[in-house]
Amino acid sequence: MSRAWFALVVVWVEAASSASMLSITTLEGSGWQATQVALELTLTPPAFSLEIDELVTAVAYLRELKLTCTRAAIAANAIDCPALDLAWLDTNGNRHVVSAALRYLPAERRVVLDVPRFELAGGTVEFALELARDSLRYAVDIRGLALENLPGAVVAQWVAGPPPTIQSGSLSVRARGASDTHGRLSGDGSLALSDFTFGDDAGLRAGERLAATLDFRQRDERLEATLAIASGALYVEPVFVDFAAHPIAAEVSIAPSQRAFELRYAVTQRDLLQASGVASWSASGGLDSAKLELERVILPGAYNTYLKGLLIGTALSTLDTSGELHARANVKRGQLHTVTIDVNELNLEDQGGRYALYGVNGDLKWRAQGEAERSRIAFGGGYIYGAGFDAGALELAWKGENIDLLAPARIPLLGGALHIKTFAARDYTQTRRSFDFEAALEPIELKQLAQALDWPPFAGTLSGELPRLSYRDGRVSVGGTLRARAFDGDIEIDRFRVHQPFGLVPIVRADVRLRGIDLGQLTQVFAFGDVSGRLDGDLMSLRLVKGVPDAFDASFRSSATDDQRRRISQRAVDTISKVASGGSAALSTTFLRVFKHFGYERLGISCRLLADVCHMQGIEPAEQGYYIVRGRGLPRLDLIGHIKRVQWTRLIEQLRQALREGTLEVR
Repeated sequence: MSRAWFALVVVWVEAASSASMLSITTLEGSGWQATQVALELTLTPPAFSLEIDELVTAVAYLRELKLTCTRAAIAANAIDCPALDLAWLDTNGNRHVVSAALRYLPAERRVVLDVPRFELAGGTVEFALELARDSLRYAVDIRGLALENLPGAVVAQWVAGPPPTIQSGSLSVRARGASDTHGRLSGDGSLALSDFTFGDDAGLRAGERLAATLDFRQRDERLEATLAIASGALYVEPVFVDFAAHPIAAEVSIAPSQRAFELRYAVTQRDLLQASGVASWSASGGLDSAKLELERVILPGAYNTYLKGLLIGTALSTLDTSGELHARANVKRGQLHTVTIDVNELNLEDQGGRYALYGVNGDLKWRAQGEAERSRIAFGGGYIYGAGFDAGALELAWKGENIDLLAPARIPLLGGALHIKTFAARDYTQTRRSFDFEAALEPIELKQLAQALDWPPFAGTLSGELPRLSYRDGRVSVGGTLRARAFDGDIEIDRFRVHQPFGLVPIVRADVRLRGIDLGQLTQVFAFGDVSGRLDGDLMSLRLVKGVPDAFDASFRSSATDDQRRRISQRAVDTISKVASGGSAALSTTFLRVFKHFGYERLGISCRLLADVCHMQGIEPAEQGYYIVRGRGLPRLDLIGHIKRVQWTRLIEQLRQALREGTLEVR
């Protein structure tokens, strides 16, 4: 930049022997550009004018810039213009005129420009420049510049995309510096920003009453700066930072290196983080190598400020957190090479009550390629949808976008345990990501499970196998049959699929078969009434949308191989009658009131759910409906249902009411 402007002055001096004019279409240097430049010189009387149609720099945008000297004084050792007029138009069409003094020393080939204090954008500007072929001195003093008065073209030089609208703000800058005969620049200065408020039309960027200071010093080609932001708030989608609660302080050092230049930094933000690192850039401008150390990442502050917005739409976006992290990252040849994360007493709890993980400690080691290092993570306990689990640990290999469980893991759960045999994740950040999981459930206490899920108290245990559970293309599927035991019977689940399990509307599909379920154990759980015997059931083509049944074809009936004594209590008959909405006993209600239990030959009911309508049937047709319970012995009771179509949501509400009411009269 200095050599280009210096050349203009030299041209004028060397042509001063006669009147002349010089025109240049474009003149540019590092960080500035001038178009349509015209220089006019006269010897008698000594005068000159310099006109620039458009001047663009990092800090200014000027149109119709004109420098005019009508009273130049030429001496043997100096050329002076004590009253140089500078005039220009800003982007709003406002004309500005200031006075300056210019001196040229031919023997030293030196130019001295002094611009006394003048008003600009609600503040004042003072500027001095001493320019020679191989040296430069400058001094700038800007006080109280009203940022809302800055032209949009100036703001556009500093931001990407459309410039935001500045509502308020004051900027003061002080800088002084000089270069030596080798062109090396040294100097120092400060910048103070206050009450800075801005926003854009899209609502993606906004600042509120920001206040910041920047002090810098340059020596021997090394630039050192200290930044402090002590108040105000900043939003850059999706991150919101409240600097009043979490002020930030940073120290930065930039210096030449064997590659191109090197950046060292240290950052502290109250209650959020403490970080330091070094980075080197190549001559082409690309990042060559870097080391980042997050010495402390403090939760919940760091999560709420920097992570929560980034995780919107995921299962991790609504967490209560605590604990600390320590992380290190290395970049080699412009690519992330290794990451290490040390976890210290981390606690995560979903605000929706879906899951929680407490007392997490360990170290996670990631590398881009090569042999993966062993990672270990331990936890003190937690829960998933109310089902609590105890302490456990996992040993993992983490490389690229792949995670593998290195050794089987046992997690104590509800009086039993979940035994994880295998786990593998592939391309987990890509749309083609996939997960594979295989586990076995050692017998867990149904009573503890029911308590965790706020269900009535179950008796017995639950165990089973989870073969080859996979996640691919947004779907969870099971490669075999899920088998479990509960209520002294067998449960099998086939064709299990979950579409978009982490989305807003997860859809579950499955076929479920029940065999030999002990009705005595099952009916003791609810205020249903006593029923003895065993039950078989098929719940085919089941579809759940957000956990609510949307369609299925269900049939439940007495087990054909059941040789137990089959009895049903009047309470159970009352409940079934209520739910059936029109079902009735074949014998007189007066006679039935004498007996508390009845024998039965068979029982059963079916429902085909479609579009919130349950198409109901029993075990066989009756004269005016269908049998739900076929009696046996004396007193004989036949329970007959009459309604074949009922709204599903109404049916469920009737069942809930029947279980709440207690004793019902048999109709």
